[in-house]
Amino acid sequence: MHLAIDLGASSGRAILGTAKDSKEIARFQYPFYENVDGVFWPLNEIVDSVRAAISEALIGHEVSSVGINSWAVDYVDLNTANLLRCYRDPKNVPASEELNELLGFDYLYSRNGLQYLPFNTVYQLYRQSVEQGGNVIEPLLLPDYLNYLFTGVKLAEVTNASTTGLVNPETRQWDQELISRLPMKLTLPPLVEPGNIIGQGLGEFSNLTFINVASHDTASAFVGAEAGDDNILVSSGTWSLIGVNSDSPRITNEARDAGFTNELGYGNSVRFLKNINGMWVLEQLRNTWGITQQDLHDLIQRASEVAQQEAIDINDSRLMAAGDHQAVLNELYGDEVERVVTVRRVLDSLASAYGRVFKELEEIQGRQYDAVKIVGGGVNNKTLNSIIENRTGKRVITGSPETTSRGNLLVQERALN
Repeated sequence: MHLAIDLGASSGRAILGTAKDSKEIARFQYPFYENVDGVFWPLNEIVDSVRAAISEALIGHEVSSVGINSWAVDYVDLNTANLLRCYRDPKNVPASEELNELLGFDYLYSRNGLQYLPFNTVYQLYRQSVEQGGNVIEPLLLPDYLNYLFTGVKLAEVTNASTTGLVNPETRQWDQELISRLPMKLTLPPLVEPGNIIGQGLGEFSNLTFINVASHDTASAFVGAEAGDDNILVSSGTWSLIGVNSDSPRITNEARDAGFTNELGYGNSVRFLKNINGMWVLEQLRNTWGITQQDLHDLIQRASEVAQQEAIDINDSRLMAAGDHQAVLNELYGDEVERVVTVRRVLDSLASAYGRVFKELEEIQGRQYDAVKIVGGGVNNKTLNSIIENRTGKRVITGSPETTSRGNLLVQERALN
């Protein structure tokens, strides 16, 4: 059997088994925290939780390998112990604007093919360099850092590394020309493709083989969904990632201006997609209202009976940040409504945003897509999926909510066969 460690942007899971038959054996949470230096994830808690999950899997099971995937962009600097920066830090915005002014976003996009997101790793690195007076930074993205802790081997897996803004999607290598122009000092590990066997674990995990899976969770989701060429794929969770598999990057002015990104995938593929807001807004509403997940689920179901609402910009920066999203929505709509109507407004706004991205994607690709395949946690949001069909005219196909862990396990199986 294989063990998939799937770390999302708030909670993690350990999935044991094969790509065809697996079970969850552990689940844990790790909310980010804020101090005077910024916003961070509780790195020690994450490490301890992952270590405990691996140890639990070994009790009564023959586990041959471990693969770790997580959200993108956030890193640990090996020269700054025990700190894992969080992409939700609002201080990343001015740093990103400053670097864009120094180098030009058009230049950055021409080299890395990434849509502008103020928390892309390159902007976080620039911010840290400025704050620390230009000290050398040795960054490892979270899965690479965990693999390093458990094996002693420093590597950077390319699907996740492609979100740093430091990788050239044409060559699938660190872009040395770009890196030479960055006003920061970096020490970077060797890049490897997913499916690379890292080595045996250390200490208590010496009988386990650690494997570089497609360590960006969306890359694993694309593997697990077995995304073909006929459908638009939507990985629906905290974020909504909307796009298609491609054989090569598309780095054009049209793609840049529409905000599309080129992230590297398994098997030399490219995920040509766009990141927009997702279930984050509903989760922030749940926190504001002080209700349970089941309460929110009930509100989502009841929202199907509410009339279609006017859509607002679900990607408003205030809805990207943590906070009182009820107050933000009241301001954007200019009124206050009952909770079920608020939920319906969020769902209509999400579906409307999806529709715009579908059209942009079709224009850039020069083709029409009849169907949309939803994978991830959003598979279970039947109300939203119905609204997507009604507002966009696209047929919605639901895949598995477990596509990320399935993709993780599938790469492990292939690496050992």
